[in-house]
Amino acid sequence: ELQKWALHLMKQDQLTLQKVQQQQQQDYQQPPKKKKKLLTQHHLSLDDEEELLRQQQRQARFGKASLQMNYNEKARKEERLKQQKSQRVRQQQQMEEAGLEADWSQFAVKGTCRTVEKSYFRLTSAPDPKTVRPKPILEKALAMVERRMGSYRSECLSPQKKNNSQKRERKGSNISSTTLDGDYFWAQDQLKSLRQDLTVQHIRSELTVAVYQYHARLALAYGEMADYTQCASQLRDLFAVSTSWGDESEFVGYRILFSAFNGKSERGDLLRDLRLISSRPVLRKDPFVVLCMQVRKAVGLSDWANFWRAYGRLGGAALHFVQRNLAQLRFRFLKVLSASHRFVGLDQLCRALGSSDEGWCRDWCARHGARWTAEGKLDCAASKNNLFVPEDTTRVAHGDANLTLDNFLKAFK
Repeated sequence: ELQKWALHLMKQDQLTLQKVQQQQQQDYQQPPKKKKKLLTQHHLSLDDEEELLRQQQRQARFGKASLQMNYNEKARKEERLKQQKSQRVRQQQQMEEAGLEADWSQFAVKGTCRTVEKSYFRLTSAPDPKTVRPKPILEKALAMVERRMGSYRSECLSPQKKNNSQKRERKGSNISSTTLDGDYFWAQDQLKSLRQDLTVQHIRSELTVAVYQYHARLALAYGEMADYTQCASQLRDLFAVSTSWGDESEFVGYRILFSAFNGKSERGDLLRDLRLISSRPVLRKDPFVVLCMQVRKAVGLSDWANFWRAYGRLGGAALHFVQRNLAQLRFRFLKVLSASHRFVGLDQLCRALGSSDEGWCRDWCARHGARWTAEGKLDCAASKNNLFVPEDTTRVAHGDANLTLDNFLKAFK
């Protein structure tokens, strides 16, 4: 059986080999295919003139089509780039209208403008180098704003000045009447223009930090929280690059104060700042950060004794910011007193409200719905459910209280 099977395989191999040889002979006997030659003017016959003409027309037609395709592709690419650019500009405009910090860093230019004082204009297209100021001119512009508006740098008062400051600040209602004489809207216009010129030139240096720090201090002092929030978020990113460019501890303290008076909305940022403070011994020992932590703790616990003690050491923009929140803080202290006592004497009430003027304290409590006994004490039981915040008669119906008539009329010139 094995021999039979071997013979069968040999026959199969022979048949396969014969088929291959026959196919090779057939392929060899077939003539090769001739390539079709294009007709030219050197070997023309009378019958081929029309064929040559048709070939030339086809070549011209396809050549024009390829050129037209290349042109259309280039035009579509340019149009697509223009649309992307205009879309980026619209996105930055929408961010500015929503009160967010617009990112013009993708439009990098090198400025050539030599004008020191330049108003802020919202960009509607890619920035023009002729309207952008270089770094030396921006330094002069910042110095000009600082000379006109003041410093507003916040520092802890020294122990020698602490008692004098408390005496000066605790004269009746004058505790919250510190005046701001500068024209904030002029400074806002100049500082936003400075920030825009720095951004479009990709300048991230000590000058950038100085501009954002000054604008944040100024906005905090004048109560412009939208400008302060924009600058604080940019400073957080800049300090992540280099902590030597500015005073990081000062703005950590500002964020702690801001969270103390804004409640749950700033809880996430507060936790992040507390982790940063715990990981940095320099921040833990900084006197301004420690003072702001004391203010925050006193506000959270409604501890008026420690609050007024810490308040007497504040200065600069931090003092102005806290002063703008004193009305709501006093009202909170009054509610705590009414809920925890039966009767409160006028001297104790003055200590809680942070004033030595008994007449002013009595009038202030009366405007907020407090009730008094015949002996001149605060009747907490009668006042507890009767307290309210009166309507602010100093606020404006539209715009901003800091906006002067001259600034308003500038918009129509």
